[in-house]
Amino acid sequence: HRALKGGVCSNFGVVTRFDMKTVSDGIYGGTITWTFTEDVNTHLIKAFVQYINDMPQHSAAAAIIYWTHTLSTGTNSQCFIADVSNQTAAPIFDGFLKDAPKHTGSTVRHTSQYDLQEELAEPCGQYRQVWFTLTATNDERPVRKTLDAFSSFVHDWKASYGDDADFIVFTTLQPLPQVMFANENSKNGNVIGMYEKT
Repeated sequence: HRALKGGVCSNFGVVTRFDMKTVSDGIYGGTITWTFTEDVNTHLIKAFVQYINDMPQHSAAAAIIYWTHTLSTGTNSQCFIADVSNQTAAPIFDGFLKDAPKHTGSTVRHTSQYDLQEELAEPCGQYRQVWFTLTATNDERPVRKTLDAFSSFVHDWKASYGDDADFIVFTTLQPLPQVMFANENSKNGNVIGMYEKT
């Protein structure tokens, strides 16, 4: 019974309803890429924490930050943004667009959900996928700890298997803000079992 309700320390649950709104006017979004440096990462972490704080004022926006390492592209700092209101460069994204260090690449544009989904597709085929997850409060310290773990992992793998080792690491931070749970609770929902019902 407890597991079916969403459990206490688990995200196990049974989907009984799925609500989805369509987006008819397109989406403003894409990926921004920076060279992996301490200055960029410090800025990106601060911008991400501020973005999460500002989310209740612009619920149409979404952003994730991630660090990647591949043999072909090396190590990069990245951010993916999307705005389903299709507003160009909404102020909630200033930390990633306006006030950010110079980027090395950007695909941000007005486009469709399909195109953005294709852009975020992960490599498949010869690679084995291993996932780890954790939940933390909106604070720079756990984000910094995650970045440090990513850097150590890439360093250790290269040290063990050589600089030309063909492996891919994606470390992604996706916010699950309280406003999301409040919205779902008002509809009698329970996003990934995170909202405790009485």
